[in-house]
Amino acid sequence: MSVDSIQREEEARMIVAAKNGDLMAFNQLLKQFNPLIKGVVSSYYLKMGDRDDLMQEASIGFFKAVRDYDFEAEASFRTFVRLCIDRQLITAIKSATRKKHEMLTNSLSLDMPLATDASEDWTLLDIISAQKAYGSPEEALMEQEGESRLLKKLNERLTAFEKKVVVEYISGKSYQEIAKALSKTEKSIDNALQRIRKKASLP
Repeated sequence: MSVDSIQREEEARMIVAAKNGDLMAFNQLLKQFNPLIKGVVSSYYLKMGDRDDLMQEASIGFFKAVRDYDFEAEASFRTFVRLCIDRQLITAIKSATRKKHEMLTNSLSLDMPLATDASEDWTLLDIISAQKAYGSPEEALMEQEGESRLLKKLNERLTAFEKKVVVEYISGKSYQEIAKALSKTEKSIDNALQRIRKKASLP
């Protein structure tokens, strides 16, 4: 019996054991496939927030792969693991993006006055910087309550078009993508963002 055959049999034994609730077998499989998991996560790192969150989602995908793997299927376990992790990460990213867009839209629709407080005087540039630092605007909101207050302040100052530009821009779209989505020129988008920054900087 070849080394590959022995390894496949051992892997199959651990999969069966893990399916039956053997935590040691599951942890051994998780350790064995950790390089693959990290490799998949790295390809999504720039698309979603914190790496630890991505690893957690990937681990959930791996658990589903162990739970659902069919030995009669044509795909190897490794291929199935990759598929399940991809699905889990894509689902998580779509969910985060949808929640982010809903939260920003709802925040911008609020019509409440903002109390001026130097310790909470965020600008739009702070939001954009926070997006890069934390991975998504909702994570930045958890870090700084001042950002939600800024959105309320902007609601009083921005036009309907400028509000749409803010939502599209913070969701990560390029000038070209925003222009296409709003049926405007890239120049008009750039001008709108310049106006928004000025309005955000006012006390």
